[in-house]
Amino acid sequence: MKVIAKKDNIKSLLKTVIASALLCAIALGCAACGGKNFEGVYTRRASNGNTVVLTISNGSVLYEAGTRKYAGRYVEQNGKLYMDFDGNISQNSEPLIATMSSDSNTLTVSSASDDWSDDVYQRAGTEAK
Repeated sequence: MKVIAKKDNIKSLLKTVIASALLCAIALGCAACGGKNFEGVYTRRASNGNTVVLTISNGSVLYEAGTRKYAGRYVEQNGKLYMDFDGNISQNSEPLIATMSSDSNTLTVSSASDDWSDDVYQRAGTEAK
């Protein structure tokens, strides 16, 4: 009898572990997909006339301005991307906060810091209207 009870407990425990693992995998998958609508390449003209490129993909972001290139990471929260470049873009203003326009073509990058002026990027391959 004890052997049967132990086997039933092991089976029950195994089912619980498998179900928990599946739920965690689904939750992580959904969380990872959050930034997918932001993924892409965006450009803007800096005040000096140079093109600035922001590439967002798979939890990472690349900022390119002339010869300067900074790799960073992002997390999506409440429909916004919070981007961190380890202070390379702005030690006072990071994390930078990106919001998407309703047509998914314009990305506005702001900060909680008053030191930062909003930057507006256009998705590559689209024209500003």
